[in-house]
Order: sequence, then structure tokens, then C-alpha cells
Amino acid sequence: RVSKRGAVGPGVVIKYRADSLFLDESPSQTQLLGRASLISHETAHMWFGDLVTMDWFNDVWTKEVFANFMAAKIVNPGFPEINHDLNFLVRHYPSAYAVDRTEGANPIRQPLPNLNEAGTLYGNIIYNKAPIMMRQLETLIGELDFQSGMQEYLATYAFDNATWPDLIAILDQKTEEDLEAWSQVWVNTAGRPNFKARVMGAEIGLRQEDPAAANRIWPQRFAVASHSSDTWSMETLISGQGEAAYRVGTGDGAERSAVLFNADGFGYGLFPVEATMLADWDSFEALQKGSLLISLYENMLEGQVIAPGDYLSQLTKIVGREENQLLLNLSLRQLQTIYWSFATDVERAVAGEELERVLWTAMLNAEDSSRKKIYFGAYRDIALSASALERLLAVWQQELQPEGLSLSENDYIALASNLAIKLPQRSQEIVTTQLGKIENEDRRRRFEWISPALSPEQQTRDAFFNSLQDESNRRIESWVLGALNALHHPLRRELSEGYLLPSLQLLEEIQVTGDIFFPARWLGVSLGNYTSASAAAAVRDFLAQRSNYNQQLRMKILQAADTLFRAVDFRQTQ
Repeated sequence: RVSKRGAVGPGVVIKYRADSLFLDESPSQTQLLGRASLISHETAHMWFGDLVTMDWFNDVWTKEVFANFMAAKIVNPGFPEINHDLNFLVRHYPSAYAVDRTEGANPIRQPLPNLNEAGTLYGNIIYNKAPIMMRQLETLIGELDFQSGMQEYLATYAFDNATWPDLIAILDQKTEEDLEAWSQVWVNTAGRPNFKARVMGAEIGLRQEDPAAANRIWPQRFAVASHSSDTWSMETLISGQGEAAYRVGTGDGAERSAVLFNADGFGYGLFPVEATMLADWDSFEALQKGSLLISLYENMLEGQVIAPGDYLSQLTKIVGREENQLLLNLSLRQLQTIYWSFATDVERAVAGEELERVLWTAMLNAEDSSRKKIYFGAYRDIALSASALERLLAVWQQELQPEGLSLSENDYIALASNLAIKLPQRSQEIVTTQLGKIENEDRRRRFEWISPALSPEQQTRDAFFNSLQDESNRRIESWVLGALNALHHPLRRELSEGYLLPSLQLLEEIQVTGDIFFPARWLGVSLGNYTSASAAAAVRDFLAQRSNYNQQLRMKILQAADTLFRAVDFRQTQ
């Protein structure tokens, strides 16, 4: 089977998904880096996975994090124009937090009593939190000593089996730190620390709090940036037991106006932040901007610092002028989640037309084709006004062709799918016409298979959803996920909520019959767009009625339902 990363390497055979290697025209540097990283990741498994193999599948994560770690070492120097620290931040932190903040958070290293559940261990924590942990570990030990330890590990266990504690035992000899205790928190437990700041005269004290009240400490290093006299200064802070103090005075008695914690994006946890720092946006470096966005978003989700509607307004301003593609994509992902899941209907209506105007104008003004496509894709996804939909229809019909915007066949298919949902009175016409335009046979078959999910007729959509009960109709999982995205579109929430319970009831079978990533992805598209109290109750009731339900699947349900639960909480407090 082919993994969500685009490839899987069983033994000496590596099978790649074609669209992971053969990119559309005008790929971004990030897409090119992703392809190179994928190839390097699979190559690195010759050492981590083949030469040295985990002793049991509870350590399956080790070969993945080692392969990711080595892929970055191999590929990053070949892309000097990319800010790799920023790329690491936006690729790993949001996805890791998306699990670690939830009721279903799981540790990096998990027990595995039965091998037939090995596939359930895979997920965002393995692929995203584990690399963050590894970077902290390398920083703690030192790059050269860490490299020496990895070489010793490979030499010691070549053509043999090894565990994570085996590596920790080797690395422990190269540092004065207690790596066993360090690993116990970072690797064997779930969750993230909350950081609390306290003003102490000319200093700010920063301490960790364990949200689980288990008195855990995540020893780590990160930078703090402070602003004074139109300049930013950076200082590394070591956070562990007790309270770390950071001096915010300038030495001449002047107070510093702002402090940005985790300014280098190395730290992990919920950091204090102030929404007023957005006023200094243009004074930040790209990495600081990324850290600020992530901290603001995570605090917003906790009901702190900034309200969703206010953050939506600020993000609208940012996306209209931000030129860095990594920051632009991060901002747009946050914006679209807030727009569909956390903004009220009134806030969405008020913000919608201004957001449409900003995105369309930015698309027209963008100088490179990849940024134009990013803006156009966001415009397509959020467009709701009659004028915006008419404009999109004209683009799809190729009556309107914005200068410099190059759309592939995949882009036109995505646009047709979007319009079929948002213009139900023209849905059949759009789908039929698009089918006739598709030249690639595989794409045509996919669109034809998904088309019932695009139908404006509830009976047609119900019949299609019910057909997924048959395993043979779930054989091509990427098609299934595309169809589920259409069925559960935010504009159809009230009509599609009835699919939630049968989707949950089918999960155990999907875990047995599907790819290792399919259960989590099935849950993500099934639960991710809902915001009602009744939808949240359906999930809670399903779990409450099954006290002996598979623990791994229970955690995945709670992870996938996190946005739903938070959206309900926001609405109940408004």
C-alpha cells in the first residue's frame, strides 16, 4: 500500500505515488523540496529500518523520525533559498499541536499489545512531534556529539534490532543531562506544557505548567525576542525546573515595549503572546512571524488573547500583503478554519466580501504564478457572494482568464467540484461539462465516481454514502476522501450531520480493511467541518456507549473532533 507521504518501502522495494513525483506545472520551491525530501526519506530507511530495525512495533516511530531527520540533513542544503527553520516550524508544529491539545493526545512511544494494531500507532505525533523532540535532543547534546552517537548506534546494532532506550543509553554517555528522565516526559507521555509569564520589575519570569497536573517538565531551549528603540534583540532561554528569568530592561532604565516568546520556533508548548504584537508585523523576521501566528492561533483556540472574529480580521490584512509563501499558506490555513468553524454566521457574512476582495486583488497583483495559484485556491474555497461565484464560473468556463494565472486540469476539476456545491441549481450542468473536458483517463474516472457526492439531491448523496458500507467501494481511498469532503462540506452541515453516527460505526471495519492512515483521515473529513452541539453530542454519546472500545480508535476520534468540540464551546460562551 502507498502511504500518505506518497510512498512506502517494504524491504528493498519502494513504491511511489505518481503525483508525489510528477508535479503540476509551476511547482513552488516548497513542493520541489517536498519531493526531494520524500525520496531522501525513503532512501534513509536503508539505515533506519533496514540496517537497524526496531525490536517491536511500539518503536515503529523511530525509523520514521530518523528518516525525516536524515532527509532534512540530505536535502536542505540544496535549497538555500528556502528558510528551513520556518519550513520546519510550519510543517511540524501546527500538526503536532492539532493532536497534543486534544482530549485524545497520544505519546510518541506507545505500548502495542497486539501486532494487528500496529497501523494505529501512525499519525501526526510520529511524523510531526517526534521531529521536534529530535531537534531539541540534538540541541541539548550538541550537533557533533549527537552525530557521533547516531554513528555508534548504527555500528552497534547493524543488521540487528534496537529500541529507543538503546539509543538513549548511547547518547546518555555524551551529556551530563539525565536523558532517561528527559525521554520519559518528551517521548513516553502525551501533551504539551503551558508557559506562564510573570513580570518581576525589569525581568519577566517564565515557568512551565503541566496541563495534566502531573508535575511534568519538558526541558527545552528556545529564544526570546524583545523590542526596544525600533530593534529586536534575541536571547536563548533554557526552560526546565523552576522559573526562568528574562531581563526586559535595556540597561538605561528604558522599558522594552514587546516580548515574543519562542521567537526562533524551537520551543514546544502554549506560549503567552499579545495580540497587539500584530501591529509590529513588518518589523519581524519571517521565522518570528511564523511563531507569532502559531502562538496566537493556539491561544485563540484556548479562548485566550484574541477572539476568532478579531483574529479573522487581522489575518485578512496579513494575507493581502504577505509575500513569503510559507507564511501565506500558514495564514490561509488558519483563516479558513476560523472562517468555516469558529466565526459566527454574522461574522462570516461581514468578513466574507472583504476577504473575497482582498484575495482576488492579491491574486491579480502577485508577480509569480505559484503565489497566484495559492491566492486563487483560497478565493475559490471561501467564495460565497453571488459576484464571487459568477467570477469563478467565468474562470471555469474560460471566459475570464486572469493574467499570469495558469490552471491545470486538476485545478479546473477542483473548481468545478466547488461550484457544483455552491451553485446547486447548475450542479448537474457543471459536472457533466467538466466530465467532457477531462483528458486524463484516471482523473476522469475519479471525477465520475465522486460526482454523486456533488449532487444537489439529498437522496443521491445518501445513496452514495450508504454505498461506502461495502468494502469494495472504499478500495481507492483517496477517491473516498475526496467524496467525503464534498458530502461534509460546511455549506451542507445541517443536511449531512446524519452521516456522523454511521461513519463512526464503520470505523472499526475501516481500521481492519484500510490503509494504516485511512482511519484518521476518514475521521478528519467526517468530523472536521461540524460545529453544532448535536454533532458534538453524537460523538460523545458514541464513545460513552462503548466503554470497551478500541483505545487507539477512541483517541483518534477525540483528536478528529477537537475542532468540533471547541467550536461548540465558543458558541456557548458567546
